[in-house]
Amino acid sequence: MMNVKCSSRKGRASLAGVSMLLLVVGLVWSNAYAAQPSAKGRLGRLKVSENARFLVYEDGTPFFWLGDTAWELFHRLNREEADRYLENRAANGYTVIQAVALAEINGHSDPNPYGHLPLIDQDPARPAVQDGPNNDYWDQVDYIVDKANALGLYIGFLPTWGRYWHDNVKDNKPLFTVQNAEVYGEWLGRRYREKHLIWVLGGDRTIQNEGHKEIIRAMARGLRKGDGGAHLMTFHPRGGSGSAQDFHNDDWLDVNMRQNGHNTKFNEGYHNTRVDYDRTPIKPVLDGEPIYEDHPVSFRPKDLGHSIASDVRRPLYWNLFTGAFGHTYGHHSVWQMWQPGRAPINNPLMPWYEAIDQPGARQMQYGRWLMESRPFLTRIPDDSIIVAHTSDGVPAATDRKTLIDTKLTHVAYTRDQMGKAVLYINGAAASSGNVGGDLSNWDDGFRLALGNELTEDRPWLGEFYRVALHARALDAADIARAFNAGPAKAAGSPVALYEFREGGGRIIKDTSGVGEPLNLHMANASDVHWRGGSGGLRFARPALIASQTPATKLINAVKQSRSFTIEAWIRPDNTVQAGPARIVTLSADMSARNLTLGQKADAYEVRFRTTATSPNGEPALSTPGGDMPAGLVVPTAVPGAGRYRFVATRDAQGSYAMVYAPVSRAFTVRMDAISGSKVKAWWYNPRCGEATAIGEFPNKGHREFQPPDKGEIIDWVLVLDDAAKKYAAPGTRQVKLDVSASQGAMEVR
Repeated sequence: MMNVKCSSRKGRASLAGVSMLLLVVGLVWSNAYAAQPSAKGRLGRLKVSENARFLVYEDGTPFFWLGDTAWELFHRLNREEADRYLENRAANGYTVIQAVALAEINGHSDPNPYGHLPLIDQDPARPAVQDGPNNDYWDQVDYIVDKANALGLYIGFLPTWGRYWHDNVKDNKPLFTVQNAEVYGEWLGRRYREKHLIWVLGGDRTIQNEGHKEIIRAMARGLRKGDGGAHLMTFHPRGGSGSAQDFHNDDWLDVNMRQNGHNTKFNEGYHNTRVDYDRTPIKPVLDGEPIYEDHPVSFRPKDLGHSIASDVRRPLYWNLFTGAFGHTYGHHSVWQMWQPGRAPINNPLMPWYEAIDQPGARQMQYGRWLMESRPFLTRIPDDSIIVAHTSDGVPAATDRKTLIDTKLTHVAYTRDQMGKAVLYINGAAASSGNVGGDLSNWDDGFRLALGNELTEDRPWLGEFYRVALHARALDAADIARAFNAGPAKAAGSPVALYEFREGGGRIIKDTSGVGEPLNLHMANASDVHWRGGSGGLRFARPALIASQTPATKLINAVKQSRSFTIEAWIRPDNTVQAGPARIVTLSADMSARNLTLGQKADAYEVRFRTTATSPNGEPALSTPGGDMPAGLVVPTAVPGAGRYRFVATRDAQGSYAMVYAPVSRAFTVRMDAISGSKVKAWWYNPRCGEATAIGEFPNKGHREFQPPDKGEIIDWVLVLDDAAKKYAAPGTRQVKLDVSASQGAMEVR
């Protein structure tokens, strides 16, 4: 097996001295959208990218948010200590420091190291300021902001911790009201208008009523009035939730921030990054507080102990690969700036000045360098790259030519009055047959459902973009026109139509305009994700969406016309779904239906009930394929679950893809996620940022990759490149070469 272990720093410098020189002299980026890693000290006004997924500088250069939670920085550190902390974070590739003006640990009543308090009589409308430098609380805040900016760091500036607008702090009331929140916000906005920062409202409290919302909105108004719109804004929520829950449609909220929480499993919060990514209107999303390093896991240290570096690395890649534009790290000692002599909160394990050098804190930068080494603004989440595990190790249809894949697909089925049935894929006939008999045995009591059988035991995973049901048989020309028109337009005049443009909520509306709307209802909204942009709905986990009453208008219309068409724009998650998995069904259970469009492994199948078929609509009409793998499909192994969840991301144009493997279990990928004829593969080590080339492979079918540490809880990133792009090794950074004529030396920075 190839050696992919981390080399020593001395060895790395020697290697870099040669390879980086060649890179600087000879490398030409082949993609105009490749991110150029930010030079140290680069600052400027930030804005949301044109596609609303990322942050960029004013010239469009990508900005990577790599944050650290230093909540008590302004309140507890003196200037020498603040310098030490900030210089450490700048040296380790951080770009944002999240700090709080009115700090959580009695920042309103306990003075800073110089004896100063932030407010007069704890009144937010009266900041405690005095003429001259270095003689009040806000002069210390100024110093830290200026020092951070001088080091190339932005401040994620929280005007206050949530307790001061949420809890009863003084006279059995919170400190903030709608009125003084706006005054305080305007004062802060004016004072820091020219500084490099991002406003972060909130502060780890739950919005419980309209009064809380109005205080936050008032503070946002004040900040905007004071800084003239110079800075972006977001909201730091309570653990397990996100800003979108209460403020997604507010104009002041530029970025959605989540606090996915102090847990170590993907399904305990980190899956929700994708939920917010899929919201409309589209906004960038970020996890502003994942599990901290050396933190009691799930606040249960007696049962689960304290987190380690690998526990904080996993959320970094889980979040980035499921749609986040950046990431925030935290350490349990650093957020509270704990040191001997201070009351500890939840058992910190070491002083803050030791904690800043913990392994996880240093390893965060390698995620940044990886993302910045490939086209940045076109990156999208896509777990469909990962093929579900099979017990015999052989993926279904590895190299077989089939009509089903995990790309956006138009599927249509027609059956005319004479019984002629045709199944079309992407505008072309894939199979045909005769489904004789009449429809007198259609059941009037069946409901319409998407994504599952009514009994919830035939789930389908994938994305819906349009479903149209017609009481007539469209001809081949109609189907071709519908395919060419794309998912934005249905053919003809359907009896029931679902366009998935709601962007949220639990109801999918029938927009056909024919008769009483046959709306569909979600059984559990957390099981599906709304897509942004032009619409769509993703079934990420088994779910059920169904009409609450029989589909009477559809059933009656089809029985009367004796003909039928269903067309669906969908994207399957994989090619091993069984059952067949129900995409669209008008049925009662596993054995009784009027019709079903389903997926059986790598084939589409339609069951259409007539007097000449069984009550289950068989024999069915199918596309070629449909054979399940010989082994048992075990998706809980790959893509996995809990701490062992694999995730994937790729360039929208297919120039690269990445898979994060949290454990060294073999996994299989779809090579066609890459655009070129040859694929170059790399292992990227998230513990030290080194990349090792695996080889070049033909872009064909599926391929299995075994991470280097077989069977161990050691994480790796697989990077797949279009070989024609000739990208540098993953994680490659820009370098500056200093050549001294007197010494003939070359320095790699």
